Amino acid sequence: MPPALPPPEPSHSYYLAYRSVDRPIARLAAGLAGVIVLGLAGAAAVTGLRQAVVGDPVAASPEPPAQFLFGNLQFGAILAAAVATSWLVYRQGFGRLSSVAGRLRWGWLALASGLAVLPFLAFNAAQYVLDPTTTVAHWRDHSALIVTLVVTTVPLQAAAEEYVTRGLLGRMVAAAVPSARAGLVTSCLVTSLAFAALHGYTSPTLLAYQFAWAAMAWWITHRTGGLEAAIAAHCANNVMTYLTVPWSDLTASPLNDGRTTGWDWAVLAATALVFWLTDRLAARLRGRPPGHGRSALS
Repeated sequence: MPPALPPPEPSHSYYLAYRSVDRPIARLAAGLAGVIVLGLAGAAAVTGLRQAVVGDPVAASPEPPAQFLFGNLQFGAILAAAVATSWLVYRQGFGRLSSVAGRLRWGWLALASGLAVLPFLAFNAAQYVLDPTTTVAHWRDHSALIVTLVVTTVPLQAAAEEYVTRGLLGRMVAAAVPSARAGLVTSCLVTSLAFAALHGYTSPTLLAYQFAWAAMAWWITHRTGGLEAAIAAHCANNVMTYLTVPWSDLTASPLNDGRTTGWDWAVLAATALVFWLTDRLAARLRGRPPGHGRSALS
């Protein structure tokens, strides 16, 4: 069977999929307006549903699990807005926005996820060995519910951010630049800056951390021809971070408080290694000779 993906050269890049359309600047503007309007509308719809289910979120002060659930469902609405915008403006739906194969490659997503969780398992084990008291889990009344919500809804955060920034925005920017190579560079810079800015941090070191992570995620998407590896790494990061919530009293946020630690940079370095290994694995799967079964990248 032929290779599932062409070599990751600029002419075959995932990010150049929108370059065949006319009026790329006008489409870029329409795409930005579309994802913002549809995203806000979807988020507002989820907010309305939350009010119908649990009442006024301010006056009624709903339980944290409800806030957690509906907050993540808003990300699902934003993901849908990105897919809808891609279809309305560029006539490319969910499958083509997911990868050059024209679909989300579930087998490849599973393989990439297996690699992505390794740094977090290793660092959690190391933290426990160095200081067991920091990782003691206390089962609480809400623990089972929150674990379920983390595993089932937190991935919507990661997927939404990937489809909006690395996917839709990355392709729109690359298409709007006359030179293909310059478009790729611009796409990487713009999407990485946008990703860092959208997280709302003001700390220079944390912004640098977010930018570096985003640039690496752009690179692995370019190299593998799809969003799966970036989604896997992003899901691993978010899920492993939020898995501290079920054992807490729900008064402390698991999110970074504006500072970076040595552990953060170690995880970033480990993620870079995982992306490199993921790229090597993709290259091997891409070059699998005939008769060796269906590639995860096909």
